[in-house]
Amino acid sequence: METCDKQLPRFLPPGWTLIVKDGSNPTGRKYVGQEAEK
Repeated sequence: METCDKQLPRFLPPGWTLIVKDGSNPTGRKYVGQEAEK
């Protein structure tokens, strides 16, 4: 079972960056959109 961390980038448009401030670190977690895998 994949975690949300693994799933989230595939829903972002390629080249987009999403920063989630979840309190785990000061700058937040960074997700970068990936090209969809065929």
